[in-house]
Amino acid sequence: FYPAPVYVSGFTSYNYRTKFEGRSFQDQMRSGVEVGVKVKKAVWLNGKLVTQYGVGDRPVIADFIRGDGTTYTGYSLGAYYEFGKHLGLSLQYFNYLDALVPRRNLYSAGAFSIGVAYTRKR
Repeated sequence: FYPAPVYVSGFTSYNYRTKFEGRSFQDQMRSGVEVGVKVKKAVWLNGKLVTQYGVGDRPVIADFIRGDGTTYTGYSLGAYYEFGKHLGLSLQYFNYLDALVPRRNLYSAGAFSIGVAYTRKR
């Protein structure tokens, strides 16, 4: 929304899944939205909401190792700090909630992540 210091990004994806060792898997649909706002000259805050759910017949035996039958609603809160001309630091927290799509067939716990980003500007 240039020149406003705000952005919105959305996505949707379809994972067409086939077979492995004679066993069919359920297709998956993912979608999400992210909103960010620049709060200071070099600081962005963002939030995401993501869902994943199965499409088609539910698996008879759900194998969470291969992500079969996995459904969830996840959220993420984060911050990005630009330091220097080309470098930035990203901090994110991700967790699950039972809102749009209840979690099923997964181990769920919150996760923190830290990243360093290099931005090439022209």
